[in-house]
Amino acid sequence: VKVAKDHYERAAKLDHPVAQFYLANLLGKEDYEKSVSWCQKSADLGYAPAQVKFAIMIQAKDAETSVKYLEKACQQGHDAAIYHLAKRYLAGDGVPLDKAKGNNLMEQAAKKGNAQAQYEFGYLVQDNKTKWEMYEKAAQNGVAEAQYNIGFAI
Repeated sequence: VKVAKDHYERAAKLDHPVAQFYLANLLGKEDYEKSVSWCQKSADLGYAPAQVKFAIMIQAKDAETSVKYLEKACQQGHDAAIYHLAKRYLAGDGVPLDKAKGNNLMEQAAKKGNAQAQYEFGYLVQDNKTKWEMYEKAAQNGVAEAQYNIGFAI
């Protein structure tokens, strides 16, 4: 791990966004402030997975900036970003509460294959056929809650 970390750090210093992101992940709890810093650098270079992770890292401290990073990743079609932005609209966290927009985004993320979005969209949707289709997809993608709900209903 030390050798990988050294190589990631060299590449990260040369503004390689993927290396910055992996370095941020390796630093994790070991040096959280550096992890956040490298993740932000990667996010600022436009790397969608870093934009999502950075948004999550700063959510509690700065919900509005967090949303801006999620929106950037959404523009790249990143399913996890769409899912997290949907959650924000459904809760009014860093954005005005907008259930319709949140549901629409949740559906988009579900259609892109995000397993948690499939489960949550299944929960939100009123149409039983769509609800069970989403639960089945989520269950097939390993979402325990969806597996439980299907098992409970049978």
